[in-house]
Amino acid sequence: MDARQLQSIVKDVIKNSQECISPLLVAKRTHDRKIPTILLLSLLLPGSGQFYLGHVFRGLVVFISVLITVSVSTSLLSLLWMLNLIDAWILARWAANNENQAQEDVII
Repeated sequence: MDARQLQSIVKDVIKNSQECISPLLVAKRTHDRKIPTILLLSLLLPGSGQFYLGHVFRGLVVFISVLITVSVSTSLLSLLWMLNLIDAWILARWAANNENQAQEDVII
């Protein structure tokens, strides 16, 4: 193994160790920031607390996940509401037809 290969290995080890330590540095910096502010941001807009802390990808994942969940829930709620209206309309027509039929039976 020559000096260049050894130097490359040392650089890789240092780079990997810095990547492992960087979440710890981010966590240490969060103590300097106001935790209630972070919680309020996340309450108002899911993912914004992660953005504020510098975790952009995680914030995007949270935001998009919540957006998809709300969209699907809203779609299902709309579908159930429409089924409810259709069912009520069908029952009202059935009741009206049976009432008319009952009145005709009494008259005869």
